[in-house]
Amino acid sequence: MGKAASTGSVRDPLTATTSFACLIVAFSSWFTGGYSSAQINVPQNLIIQWIRQIQCARITDHLAPAGVSLNGTHTDVVLWCSVIAENETSLHLRNNGRLGAIWSMIGCGVMLGVSVGFLVANHLVEWLGFRKTLLVFNVLEMMGSIAAGCGVTARSYELFIIGRFIFGVGNACVVVCGVYVAEISTNNHRGSLNVLATASFSVGILLANVVGLPQLLGTPDNWQHTCWICLVPSLILIAAYRFLPESPRWLCRKQQDTGKLAAVLQLLRGRQNVDADICAIQDELEAAQKLSSQKLSIPDLFRDRFLRKITGICLLVMAAQRLTGFSAVFVYSTEIFRQCGITQALASYGTIILTALSAVVALLGSPLQDIFGRRPMLLGGLFGCALCTAVMVVFTVLTKYAACNTCQYGNLVAMTLFMVCYAVGPASAPFLFTAEMFGMSSRQSASALGYLVNVSLATVITAVFPAMQAYLMEWTFTIFTGITFILAVFLSTVLVETKGKSFLEIQSMLEDRFCAGRKASLESMISQRTDLE
Repeated sequence: MGKAASTGSVRDPLTATTSFACLIVAFSSWFTGGYSSAQINVPQNLIIQWIRQIQCARITDHLAPAGVSLNGTHTDVVLWCSVIAENETSLHLRNNGRLGAIWSMIGCGVMLGVSVGFLVANHLVEWLGFRKTLLVFNVLEMMGSIAAGCGVTARSYELFIIGRFIFGVGNACVVVCGVYVAEISTNNHRGSLNVLATASFSVGILLANVVGLPQLLGTPDNWQHTCWICLVPSLILIAAYRFLPESPRWLCRKQQDTGKLAAVLQLLRGRQNVDADICAIQDELEAAQKLSSQKLSIPDLFRDRFLRKITGICLLVMAAQRLTGFSAVFVYSTEIFRQCGITQALASYGTIILTALSAVVALLGSPLQDIFGRRPMLLGGLFGCALCTAVMVVFTVLTKYAACNTCQYGNLVAMTLFMVCYAVGPASAPFLFTAEMFGMSSRQSASALGYLVNVSLATVITAVFPAMQAYLMEWTFTIFTGITFILAVFLSTVLVETKGKSFLEIQSMLEDRFCAGRKASLESMISQRTDLE
């Protein structure tokens, strides 16, 4: 048997089992993550009015028995019970500090929960395996969705925030999904299948924006039903659980019996002879054990000089993704459009066009990671995002100071191109780099740390962006432009290409560049495996 056929070269087919497993896992993690993050986007004004109505009722119930006049002169009554125009939402968020804080907590509640979930994801995978960990996290997602929905019904924004936080803890399954997809895929399909996950994220954002329209669920009486939609993906994963294969690399680490490992690989590869695949996994495990006989924790990543360098690169890649400004764009896109001078109706549809285009580009462009490589797709996307945000600033300034009525549509075009640039590279490449650049003993910890940094930045940006927008106004995106450009230039000097290479070959290439002293043992293993094949 030739090497190509046995280790996942271009002649290795994409099997139905692998496709099914990746699709189900992506749908139950990345899709729900995208949906929950954008759930509050289009109905933003409805949710803010809902919060004000709740607080107004509480103030009324508190003040009335005390004999305080409720004639509209009391400070709290003015803040919470006065009628505000739809186009004054941003101003009211700035003037009412407590309302702004509540809205920020709702906006970043999911991401805070995800950050907590990342801290335990690595331990759960090591203890339970990928399949059972995904099941546990999806049950938490269901619990969070139910709590959030009940919070709306009970008119409690506190319970709504808690529900989104619990959902976020469960949505930490995205880090498990990323490593799982990388470990069950062949070398030549790893990039495309990874893009499937981030494309699911875009589809989730799209659905959230569509159902949030006034013609569907975006009304005062119906928006609470958007909370129940996230139950569907979790129920699908539970139904499909018994058909999901375990990661072959986890089985190799945890079980001495190669019979089950061979059976799983036969399902994933679509052929009976998987001896070379087993040998490759065992070689990868042996290389990892030379570094450490046990799984490495997150602090361990910084104790070794080589791992410290690779970890730093991956964290910068993760940071670059978020610092493009994408978190701000997709969470607050409707409000951004409105501040650019676009009407509410057009702003809502503009948001939907953006997310639909992002989903289509991600799906159609999924093979590009395996055709052109991860490095050019990531760097090209980052430079494109920097350019688009700069153009957005220019058009926003012209709209405000030069009375350029057509410039607001230039903003729409710039934001659309931003989403395209983001979808083709930065959306998926950082997660793929993190899964590919580490050995078996450090991959899960490195992925958890990378996702934690990614989500932490998203949380901070989501929380502070309303304040940035209120005070910097038309100049807000200059910050993202400058940071993205600087990071893209730096990453162009340190990133390596991982397209089509096995995990062992990637490790050898990285050690040749960053720690040449370790390379000899890896080259010996690769040579021995080639001779065997």
